[in-house]
Amino acid sequence: MKLLKSCEVTLVIRESKGDSVHTNGRFVVNPRRKLSFGLRFDESMSPTVILPVSMSFYLKKPQALVDRYSEFFTDVYEKSRRKFRLASEKRNKTEQLINDFIMEHCPSDAWLRKLACETIEEMVDLCVYYHRVMGLKKELNSVSVKLMKSRWGSCSSDGALSFNCLSALLPQSCRRYLVIHELCHLFEMNHSSRFWALVARFCPDYKESRILMRAGYAHLFVIMDELRKRNFITYGFGSKILASTKDDVLCMSPECNEKWKRRAE
Repeated sequence: MKLLKSCEVTLVIRESKGDSVHTNGRFVVNPRRKLSFGLRFDESMSPTVILPVSMSFYLKKPQALVDRYSEFFTDVYEKSRRKFRLASEKRNKTEQLINDFIMEHCPSDAWLRKLACETIEEMVDLCVYYHRVMGLKKELNSVSVKLMKSRWGSCSSDGALSFNCLSALLPQSCRRYLVIHELCHLFEMNHSSRFWALVARFCPDYKESRILMRAGYAHLFVIMDELRKRNFITYGFGSKILASTKDDVLCMSPECNEKWKRRAE
């Protein structure tokens, strides 16, 4: 994008409560802009005003543009300030969550493998139990545990179920719903109304668990992403099986292995 002209400016923007704010910014003429001017603020609340060629005369008197469109400048300024304040608060909250998580769990690759082992022990038991209760004809092929970026579980058409190792941090009711949800995909490989009717049949309170997982535990995905960036954990998302009922077991307890063998027999 070619810019014809630009200049550094100091503007006085009036807030809605009547106070005046002095801020440094830029006026830029963009030949591709045909009608009105554009306005944006960065995180330091410095404005950039993008003018069409027909309004380039405002380069010589930038404050005149602010005065003429004072309500617009005030509105964009205050909306931008609110947006950046909320973004800052969100970053601070996330940082606090990450620090609290580190203090509580001391995360590492060894911790992640231990978490995966705890996850698969319970998930195997639940899968075996509900597979029988639900009267599934399709065989349960395998159960595995991975570090997933944004999902709690998955189910393939051949009966292979995968769960996020973070499931061990969910309440027991949520883990039960998660298993039922994935097993229902052996009936319906979609999220149609028939699928949700099946889920409700075997897990009547599934909506409460679903809301809790989305609202109360979604931050775990953000935390794990950040822990990987900080090298607390080196496992990639979804790229490596941490625990499995198949022969390529990485960290599955002998007790859990024995349970799966007995089920297969």
